Amino acid sequence: MFHLLEGLLLDTENEQKVYRPEELERMFLYCIVWSMGSLLETDDRVKLSNHLAETAEANFPALDDSIPGASLFDFYVNDETLQWEHWEAPEWEFPGVDKFNFSQVLIPTVDSVRAEFLIDTLLEKMEKPVPVLVVGSSGTAKSQKHDTSTLHMLSWHQQVQRAGR
Repeated sequence: MFHLLEGLLLDTENEQKVYRPEELERMFLYCIVWSMGSLLETDDRVKLSNHLAETAEANFPALDDSIPGASLFDFYVNDETLQWEHWEAPEWEFPGVDKFNFSQVLIPTVDSVRAEFLIDTLLEKMEKPVPVLVVGSSGTAKSQKHDTSTLHMLSWHQQVQRAGR
């Protein structure tokens, strides 16, 4: 949790930065969600989000009640404004090549954008990268965006298949 907080607090230009208490609280809430709450199932994520909403009511993003399961997991703290923003996948643009190889295309989703942000924060913003355990369903780009020399990956699914033979 504190490595993630350190990664969020580090300034890319190495300038001294002063944060207001509410900005620090937002970053701390974000770190609680993605360190302690990242392994929770959707129902439990909503429970954690509701508890944090009661604790930090004045510094909590407005959740859309019309969306079932809406929670703090749907938001991040913007690096520049230090305000809550909703996770969104960027619009995908067709690469415009003559021979299109679908298996080589990575179409960004909210899950892949979140995974990329978390991995970047812990591996690339830190002076010394820290160990990171990245879990999630297949197709969330956990291993696609980073140099494999910095990642030591174990595919649990493959290990379980081998053990079952």
